[in-house]
Amino acid sequence: MLMGGRFAVLKLFAVVLAVGLLAFAAVACNGGGNGDETPQAGDEDGEDSTGLQDLRALASRASGEVIYKVTYQITTEAGGEVIESERVLVQRPPDSRIEIVRTVEGVEFSTIIISAGGESYLCASSGGEGACLMVDIGETEAQTAHLAPLFDVPRELTEQAEGVDLLNSSERGIGGVDATCFTVSSDISGLGDGEVCFSEEGLLLLLRSDTNGDSLTFEATSVSTDVTDADFELPYDILELPDFENFEIPE
Repeated sequence: MLMGGRFAVLKLFAVVLAVGLLAFAAVACNGGGNGDETPQAGDEDGEDSTGLQDLRALASRASGEVIYKVTYQITTEAGGEVIESERVLVQRPPDSRIEIVRTVEGVEFSTIIISAGGESYLCASSGGEGACLMVDIGETEAQTAHLAPLFDVPRELTEQAEGVDLLNSSERGIGGVDATCFTVSSDISGLGDGEVCFSEEGLLLLLRSDTNGDSLTFEATSVSTDVTDADFELPYDILELPDFENFEIPE
């Protein structure tokens, strides 16, 4: 690739990642779910205790090495502004793929983070043009920090015996999958007073949190457990950057 082409692709990375970071900042707040509910939790302490045991059992499965491909619709509301975006998560531990799609002024920007075979890649595209960079694990963690509640909340629900009050439980369909939902009041960061829904296999299908009038919702719109090697293939060529440390200006 010519030097001019390299800088054009690097500019593309800068633009796409900047757009992504704007969305990530919005996800720092806390969200609403919907759907028909069938209340099941009772007022008796015994029933609440059983419900909490069920919640922790499902959260424990979600904290394990579950294989899945889930598309999440993310809705954030802060200061009266509503922002919607989409994330596709593919997990086959230790491999993972995360795709972030945003449309700004009619232009679609996509960022894909792939960790597979012991290597990590950051891919970006706009208007159908894209490229991938090989990056270190710290860079991929920085780009996916906004998704931490999807992993931290199930783990903390499993580990925290105290600080979680079950307000209600219900059954509903989310993303075409039967889900058990729990409305809770908790001290868990990223959840607080909110709702979580799990499939029987332990897939987190909905996470809703409300804090001081701001809201955050992760809701599954498409769910599959069919994950193959093709899900971790790079969508674009790897961009080979110049070796600036050893670069010599021709005389």
